[in-house]
Amino acid sequence: MSSVFLNAVRRAQAHGAEADAKIEATMRIDPEGHPVVGKEANFYFTFQDPAGSFEIKRCDCVIILLKDEQEIDRQPPKYTDTAFSALGTQPLYSKVFDAAGDYELQFVGSPKDGAIFEPFELHYDVEVTSQYIDHILIFGGVLVVAIILLARNYLQNRRQKKGATAPTENINQ
Repeated sequence: MSSVFLNAVRRAQAHGAEADAKIEATMRIDPEGHPVVGKEANFYFTFQDPAGSFEIKRCDCVIILLKDEQEIDRQPPKYTDTAFSALGTQPLYSKVFDAAGDYELQFVGSPKDGAIFEPFELHYDVEVTSQYIDHILIFGGVLVVAIILLARNYLQNRRQKKGATAPTENINQ
């Protein structure tokens, strides 16, 4: 899975990266790179800090979710000390979305407990899709194929019946 690093660009799909000051974070979303209405979406972040001074346990961090510029969720990232060494392999944020649409996820952090790193604010665009659209498209495609096959079989049967009931000439007369 490749990651695209973007400086000062707001974007996220299956994964995306955002940088502020010297802290960068690549975000990955499961399942399948984008949230689906009614299913839990897990957000994973892998941080890069060239100075090596960033530690999430020494960060006053908050994850904010916005829709149409309105805040709909705010919570600190979820991690344990054992998960700290495996950041990027455990979700720091999880959400079940009620509606499809475009959302913005912000990851905001500042140092605490004597940590030495620049405060940062990372922004990601997140598109939530409706599972029903996918199901309708699949069902619609299957339905079209079924109608075509039924029509073809009907026409073939009709031709065969027409050929079987065609009058034959009596050669013996």
